[in-house]
Amino acid sequence: MFSSLRRQTLLTLARTNIISKPSCVAALHRTQSISVYSFIGKRQYSQSKVEEHPNSKHCWHCNSLIEKRKIVCNKPDCKHIQPLDTSNNYFDVLYDSNVTFKLDLRKLRNNFINLQQSAHPDINTNEDTDYSQNQSIWLNKAYENLKNPLLRAKYILYLKGKEIREDEKSSNPEFLFTVMDIRERIESLENSEDVKQTANLIEDLIQEKIKEMAAEYYSDIDSFREKTIELSYLYRAKDSL
Repeated sequence: MFSSLRRQTLLTLARTNIISKPSCVAALHRTQSISVYSFIGKRQYSQSKVEEHPNSKHCWHCNSLIEKRKIVCNKPDCKHIQPLDTSNNYFDVLYDSNVTFKLDLRKLRNNFINLQQSAHPDINTNEDTDYSQNQSIWLNKAYENLKNPLLRAKYILYLKGKEIREDEKSSNPEFLFTVMDIRERIESLENSEDVKQTANLIEDLIQEKIKEMAAEYYSDIDSFREKTIELSYLYRAKDSL
């Protein structure tokens, strides 16, 4: 009874801004802590309800258990925006936790639009404004990174502990000769037709490189990493036109 009364009091204080929502969430988690006993001889162990569900969390508003990657409580009579959880990666939220280089871009966009509509500050209550703004900014950044093949590849490598440095060079001599040839063509451009032909050449090389990366992603992550570096050269050449 005491826990129920304490929980109701904390929620009331949070709604009236007497205490902050993050403080309320922390206090509720302490209130909701339960003991799970496992006896080995005379030893007793205790853990919280949250620890029983590592991929779940409690809604700050109604305290329902929801998936950790969800940004909105899925309880019909709640639907409140959740605090930004930085332990989620972009794929967790926008692509069903499926970390992969080859994406269905239509599915990615649909997921983004649906989530952004739910999280946008303009359609949420004042009570959720801070959470909505943080989630909306994070979703925009996540979508921009996943829809772009180069940024997506770099992000995947970051998640796998194989991050690429900004100044890292390709170790493929044959590819570097190709890049030199492209640069010479760019320097000698004389008219719009030359620009168009060079742009088409670079785009063809980009698409070819992306196909190679998709084929090697699951079989050879080191080769995937090298081709990501090569792809960055091609994008820089494209941007220089």
